[in-house]
Amino acid sequence: MTTKRVLDAAGREWTVEQRFAPWRRVVQPIGLATRRYRRRTLRLAPPPARPSRRPTPRMTRGDKAAAVAVAPLVAYDLLLQVVVLGVVAVVVLLPLVVIEAAAQVVAGTVLAALRTTGLVRRRVDVTVSTAHYLHSETVLLVRGPVRELMADLATERRNAKASFRPAGLPDRVEVRSHRSIWQSSDEWR
Repeated sequence: MTTKRVLDAAGREWTVEQRFAPWRRVVQPIGLATRRYRRRTLRLAPPPARPSRRPTPRMTRGDKAAAVAVAPLVAYDLLLQVVVLGVVAVVVLLPLVVIEAAAQVVAGTVLAALRTTGLVRRRVDVTVSTAHYLHSETVLLVRGPVRELMADLATERRNAKASFRPAGLPDRVEVRSHRSIWQSSDEWR
């Protein structure tokens, strides 16, 4: 569907997105394999790592010889584990991915038909996230066209210096959910 990405005054990237399917993907095997699984949970980004002040231990000749002798065995073992786990993941998760994708296509198609008749509202998500951390998510249900609303929301987020508050929206917009990690005093954490 339609997606608009804007940077706010603090340099955070906001996404205003019209959703096709009524839910986000749950089964994400590639995300699991690359450790980029998007859980959609609100979290603060971890503080930057501080360098360790401990000196690094030096290896003796015996330690180096043992490491050289054991390294090929460890590498072979890791490779074997990765291959076996990959095959198991494909065999187990692939049917789930296909089922979920088919369900999203069917539900999205039915909802698209109902949206054109005006029986069902359109879903617009307003989110901000950095890397793997979701900081704010607002789900809006809109009756009627959404292009103007999305453009207005994108402009408002571009000029914003505070967190998103779903207030002052047109009457045809219903706030389904609003979650944010920022304080109610509109200060960024």
